[in-house]
This record gives sequence, structure tokens and C-alpha cells, in this order.
Amino acid sequence: MTKEYEAKDIAQWFINRAAMDAEMFYGEYMTNLKLQKLLYFAQGFSYAINNKPLFKEELQAWQHGPVVPSIYMTYKVCKADPISDVNPVEIDDETSALLELVYKHFGIYSATQLRNISHSQMPYMKNYKENVPNIKIPKADIKQQFQQEHESLSKEFIENKEELLNYAETCYINSVPNLKEKILQDNNDLVEVDWRNEL
Repeated sequence: MTKEYEAKDIAQWFINRAAMDAEMFYGEYMTNLKLQKLLYFAQGFSYAINNKPLFKEELQAWQHGPVVPSIYMTYKVCKADPISDVNPVEIDDETSALLELVYKHFGIYSATQLRNISHSQMPYMKNYKENVPNIKIPKADIKQQFQQEHESLSKEFIENKEELLNYAETCYINSVPNLKEKILQDNNDLVEVDWRNEL
């Protein structure tokens, strides 16, 4: 049974995971916009697979999709630039496998594509109101949205759990210490993204 995390720990996992992808496979570093959407999908996958939230913080419906306000504020200084704040974080095996599944499904998309996907889903559509700040997305809405995929996601998770965990351990956990130093050295060569405005 996975524990309930703080959103900052889950965010750090995704930042590290994207950095590993960028260094090893010419992928894209994490941005604040993309991070917010991955946190939303991770919360949803946790409801679908474990019937419980992954992290305790609320998501809000902002102009460009679901946002965890505390995480947005942490990385606001980055604006549209890649986040290079790579640091080890302790995540249990069950959660690591779940996050790897989320990344497998959504890490391939750009921040803008993820924004558009989240805009098309009920939790955002139901709760967003133009020019109204700080609108909470009820966890019950996220649960309802993703439990429609409970059977397929649970099956995929169970069937691929060992592979997902092994990938996370060998490629991600072992890479983090070296990545932090390398990213700081290569900061000027980070991959450009197509987002130029704040969330």
C-alpha cells in the first residue's frame, strides 16, 4: 500500500525523471507547466489504481489547466525555462512504479499538449471559471474522472509493475547524483520548449 506523499516529493521525482530522459535519450527537461499536468495525472492514476490520493495538496483550476499552487510558487522563478533542480528523493517501490507508468503515458507529450488534454477532462471543465482565481478541483472529481479507467490502468500496472520498477531503479535512481553535476555544467544547452508565458 502506497503512502500519501507531499506534492513536492512527487514533483521532484518527475523533475529527476525528465532530466534523466534528456541526458540519456535527448528528451525534454521538465518545465513548470508540464510538471503541473504530470502531478494532475499522477493524482488521477493513484485514484484509478489505488483508490486513494497520491499527495495531500489540492489542485486548482487555473487558466492553463490543473495546478498545485505550492509547487507552482516553488518553480515560478523558472518561468518557461527547464527546471534543473535535480536532487535525490525517497519514493517507495510501489509509488515509483506508478509514477513510471504515468511518465510512460504522458512524459512523451509537450507541456502544451498536456495542457490541452487536461482541458478536455471533466475535473477542469467542471471547475474552471475565467478570471476567477484559486478554484479548487475537488478530489472527488479527479477520482471520478480516472476511475473510469480503473480496470485498464490497474491491469497495465499489475502486468508491468516489475518492469516499471526495474526501469525506475536502474535508469533513474542510479543516475540522479551524476545528473545534478552534469546539468549544472550544461545549463546553457538545455532543450528549448514552446511555452513562453507563466501558467
